[in-house]
Amino acid sequence: MIAMSVAFAGGAAAATEDSVTFNDQAIGVYNDSDTMVVGPIYAQKGQYLEVTDESGEVVDKTVIPVNATDAAIFATPDGPGEYTATLYSEEGGDEIDDDDAMIYDATIELSDQKSAKGTLEQVTVDTASLLDGDDNDTEFDVVLTDADGNELGRATELTGTNEDITIDTSKITAQTEVTATISSTMNRSRPTMKTPETSSPCPTRPPWTRT
Repeated sequence: MIAMSVAFAGGAAAATEDSVTFNDQAIGVYNDSDTMVVGPIYAQKGQYLEVTDESGEVVDKTVIPVNATDAAIFATPDGPGEYTATLYSEEGGDEIDDDDAMIYDATIELSDQKSAKGTLEQVTVDTASLLDGDDNDTEFDVVLTDADGNELGRATELTGTNEDITIDTSKITAQTEVTATISSTMNRSRPTMKTPETSSPCPTRPPWTRT
């Protein structure tokens, strides 16, 4: 059985004072809408969080409703590009912290595949794309893994949109569950944050309810 997912490099350092972290990520889906995750957020009740795009236009804003520790919010991007999250002491108040993130439009599609021999030495990924909203020249890999997370093969130095990507693999049986993952090559030393392609990229901590 063949599966698919989208992953992206990202990772947050531990924080103990009021701060906001905004990791590079792929656009996800939450409540049937495109979304990006801002967090973790460490803030006090009444502080103010604003998210802006490259032009400085505000795309999301909220007053922190409760003291927040390792919290997160969902914001709706206008599309791929660079965004900034800024934490203020209050609306119109002093800036406390800010962080930038590149938001990508990522897609990966992988169909079930069969072999008359009962084994597979190649897997074809139907589509893999990583769009940055500019020149779409951000390099990425497509990595194949089995159910235990063992790497089976990868395609490297891809950019933009790619179709019918054939990847040589170690010999696997036709019943092996294979996952295809987009992995950013911008910073291989950082941990991977998985972002499901058809569901919310919600972290383990839920966001607060906003009205």
